[in-house]
Amino acid sequence: MRGRADRMAVEVRRDPATRAGAYGRIGEQLGVHPEALRTWFQQAELDRPPR
Repeated sequence: MRGRADRMAVEVRRDPATRAGAYGRIGEQLGVHPEALRTWFQQAELDRPPR
């Protein structure tokens, strides 16, 4: 589920128009608290290899 949530967050956050409230909307869709999503996304960002 973390992988799916991460992919969804990356996709939604690319567009400035949908960036605000992205974690809340994704959390509602997946049944996960927005703060958990924020933590997962931050950890995924740290785990990604540098570009």
